[in-house]
Amino acid sequence: MSNNRISQDFMKDAAISVVKTTAEIIGSYIPLIHSVTTLVTEIYQLYENAECNKEICSIMMERAKTAEFAMNMMKDKKENEKYYRQKEYYVAFKKFEICLNKIKHFTDKVSKLKDYKKFFNATKVKNEYEKLTAEYDTCMRDLHFTIAIANERAREDDSKKVDETLTHIENYLEKFTHVFEDKFDELAQEISILKTQQNENPSEIRVERINSNELMEPTVHKDTDIRGLKNNPIVKRIYKGIEVACKPIKNSDEYIHRELAIIGKLFLSPNILKFYGISNVDNNEVMVFEWAERASLKDLYDKYDIAWSRKIQIILDICRGISFLRSVNIFHHDIRCENILITKALEPKLANFKYARPTSATTTDLSKQLNEVIRWMAPEQIKRYSNGKKAGYTFNCEMFSFGMLIWEFCYERIPYQKLGLKEIIDHVTNGKRERLSLGKFDKKIQEKFIKIIDRMWQHEPHKRITLSKLFIRLEKLHTTYPANALGLLENGALELTEKDKLIEKDKLPEFNDEFVINDDFSKPLLSLDEGITLHKKKDHAGAWKCFNDNSELGSPLAKYWKGYYLYEGYYVQKDINLANMLFKEAADGFFIYL
Repeated sequence: MSNNRISQDFMKDAAISVVKTTAEIIGSYIPLIHSVTTLVTEIYQLYENAECNKEICSIMMERAKTAEFAMNMMKDKKENEKYYRQKEYYVAFKKFEICLNKIKHFTDKVSKLKDYKKFFNATKVKNEYEKLTAEYDTCMRDLHFTIAIANERAREDDSKKVDETLTHIENYLEKFTHVFEDKFDELAQEISILKTQQNENPSEIRVERINSNELMEPTVHKDTDIRGLKNNPIVKRIYKGIEVACKPIKNSDEYIHRELAIIGKLFLSPNILKFYGISNVDNNEVMVFEWAERASLKDLYDKYDIAWSRKIQIILDICRGISFLRSVNIFHHDIRCENILITKALEPKLANFKYARPTSATTTDLSKQLNEVIRWMAPEQIKRYSNGKKAGYTFNCEMFSFGMLIWEFCYERIPYQKLGLKEIIDHVTNGKRERLSLGKFDKKIQEKFIKIIDRMWQHEPHKRITLSKLFIRLEKLHTTYPANALGLLENGALELTEKDKLIEKDKLPEFNDEFVINDDFSKPLLSLDEGITLHKKKDHAGAWKCFNDNSELGSPLAKYWKGYYLYEGYYVQKDINLANMLFKEAADGFFIYL
């Protein structure tokens, strides 16, 4: 064999070796790149669902997104391949992943009212923010992601936004939480314990039992002492000198008792209907609540026009009730005027906790109650339900429903009352809403409410106003326009635009054949995360099928895992050559398309 031939063979072998080495080196970054991409997505999700400090969350999200963009720009350029061969660069990339993890946890904490109150104050947040941004900038320089490093002007602007946001949230917490002092954490812990008992030892949960002899009939009877359905009425009784409502329990099982146990813990808030316990009236099991003389807020606006200054007061008090629920980690899940009860003094009380749950619990499935709740439901929920999928629920959903309640109360009629179910679905999911128009009186107040409602029912969840900002706006509005009189006017006195006095009750059609909630939907293809979980459980057969199926769809990460299985001989016969080819394809896929 000639020297020339030997030289060519040597060069060919060396080239193949270099390709393999390059593929293996670049392939080692694939899990890190995937982790970074996942973290950025999670940070964005936290920003979307932020209850407070949304501006701070936005800054952190933008930093993460910019870094991801810089990472993708960097890997697309062939001349940058030399960096990926350096051990120091790999270490810097790992530090970047750790930094993003810190940003994620910081964003998570500052975005939730309960965590902010528990772990932070303005000084701590600012210090942690500055520490994280400095660490982030160092990572960007080490990775040569120069596009992701903010200039001095941008840093100053961001710092100013952080200061303004922290001043705002501290103001909100001072105005709202001082009433309850340090009882929030204790109450949240009690609710958490109850939730654990629900899952582990439901028989241990006990609800206060009231002796039926303690429930006395009123000495003076009124027609309104009995309300609701004729065969299942709510009746008024006197308990320890207090007027109470005795509401029949339709289903006296452990579920009812567990939920009532949680409601019984919410007595601290004057804006939540107080629950006293269960008892027996006329041989029927009943729940005993405080009596709301004027029935529901819907009943009130059906009977009267409510002065605009009084509307401000009532909506502010409802906001206080929702703020309290959020502080103890409870979603109401069904915010509308019919579920707000009104005392004789026009004090609103959040009621009907049928669908309520702790925020950490499984989302309540309302697919069978769409006829009842869809008019107040957020578009992202409607879309999931209409596609036959389980609808997740966030605080942004609750804020949307609250916005619909405010619209309902301002215009004194239920939303979309002339539309059927299918029409509502199309209307709301396409970004359309009810009309925002001005009535005859107090137009300045109406204009303020129009702006508030518009901020609350934004189509994109992260664009909706936060609870803390809403509270401050309503309080300022109340200070400017205090409710000095009861404010109950003759029906029609306000001449509200488009108020239809002939429609007393909403009637929705049943589901038709064109709209079906499909609970039997099954995925024909496992996700990569599910495949990785199977791998960790040593279900190599199931994991291999998942990785193989996804790799055929072109997923770079799936190709990497498939190559790994072939390289190690998990479930399938070893094939190192095919494994190296897949590593190379995975690397090319990540560095071109990710």
